[in-house]
Amino acid sequence: NSKAVTTALSEIVWAVNPSHDTLESLSNYLKNYAAHYLDGTGVQGIFDFPTQVPNRAIEPELKRNIFLVLKEALNNAVKYAGTDTIWVSFNTDGRDFKLSIVDKGKGFNPAETTQNNGNGNGLLNMKSRMEQVGCTLDIQSAVGDGCRIEASGKLM
Repeated sequence: NSKAVTTALSEIVWAVNPSHDTLESLSNYLKNYAAHYLDGTGVQGIFDFPTQVPNRAIEPELKRNIFLVLKEALNNAVKYAGTDTIWVSFNTDGRDFKLSIVDKGKGFNPAETTQNNGNGNGLLNMKSRMEQVGCTLDIQSAVGDGCRIEASGKLM
């Protein structure tokens, strides 16, 4: 419980602190969050993040929504995929970004799970979050073939 509370407080502080409304802060936070989240789950994280990120501001709502997509994707992969490895990458040129979360777990039929059928709204929420900030979310999966979730778009 204390780990969950500490993590939640850390997320809030990061999200509301204007000094963290930068592309560099977002990249660093995504990587650190993913590593911390996967620690102790038995799932190995493989990370591909830039060593240098353009020095520029990022809209707080975009920053928050990109983070929440990562958070939901990691939760889904750990909880449902049955995978032993998750690949997380974040790439940017300062104008555009792409966040990818990939697992080689049991996969699913995206057409069935992106319907609001009472089995949870995580994928729909991720898609909606990206649309709210003018970005896209692409979900590629098949039963027995893992899942790739990619959020991408322009940095406002």
